[in-house]
Amino acid sequence: MAVQCKCWKRDVGNEIVLQLKAGTQVHSCCVAWMVTTSNFTRQLRRRGSLNIGGGTLVI
Repeated sequence: MAVQCKCWKRDVGNEIVLQLKAGTQVHSCCVAWMVTTSNFTRQLRRRGSLNIGGGTLVI
């Protein structure tokens, strides 16, 4: 399992989510969570989901 936490004033965007995806692949994680005190960017929310290894991160 990979968990990434962000306590940001700005929105979390694609770059950070792609870093989480890369980390899950390097460490062979089957589950990934991203926890944030802010929001996801409009572009990322519009995308809706991202394939991560054998699973999916749902936005």
